[in-house]
Amino acid sequence: MRRYAEPSVLPASDNPDENVVSSFSDTGFKASREYYERLILQYPHTPRTQHNVNASTFYPAFFNIWIYEVHDRARRRRQGTEVAKAADIESSENTIEMSTAGWKTVADRKQELAEALLIADRMDELLVSPPYDSSAVLLYLRGMVGLWLADLHAGLSSASGTDDEDSEHSSISSSDEKKREREQAHKVRGAALMYLKRAKAAGADLPASVHALSERQDAMG
Repeated sequence: MRRYAEPSVLPASDNPDENVVSSFSDTGFKASREYYERLILQYPHTPRTQHNVNASTFYPAFFNIWIYEVHDRARRRRQGTEVAKAADIESSENTIEMSTAGWKTVADRKQELAEALLIADRMDELLVSPPYDSSAVLLYLRGMVGLWLADLHAGLSSASGTDDEDSEHSSISSSDEKKREREQAHKVRGAALMYLKRAKAAGADLPASVHALSERQDAMG
């Protein structure tokens, strides 16, 4: 069985590559995605081409580039926020600016979530039809994207508690909103694990961390 490259699903603060300088620009990422989209259109999957190079060959690369693009853009936003926060600490307006920095952390995560959802939606459209609905690599990628989304929902819930609840900048202030984020994280994580189970049935070799997460999710009901 094969194991496929997986996108990072760790919270931003645990990412060891946080200080890496990107080799690509947003324009470069867009050009790469458009290149693979042209290949997908040029080589459609048909009964006559199913044993040759076709769209199913290019979709994994297309989605991997898109995932990396969103991760990289989010990392750059976090770096900008951390630089601004460090400058704020040394300024004479610590109280006001730290509240603003807390708001921006939440805004950054919400932006990353919105961009990641676009990837998930595109994959969902693809995975309803054969042969993609039984593709081990695409099911695996969709599952890992789902875990990424779950982490972002959970992170938003946690981040909301670090902001000034009375600040006009606070984007998540009520306990009900925090609860909804936690519930959404649980729901999205469960859906992600279903995709990963389908990927395993299709031949993917899942990492031990996914098996452990699945057991914890089952125990939680």
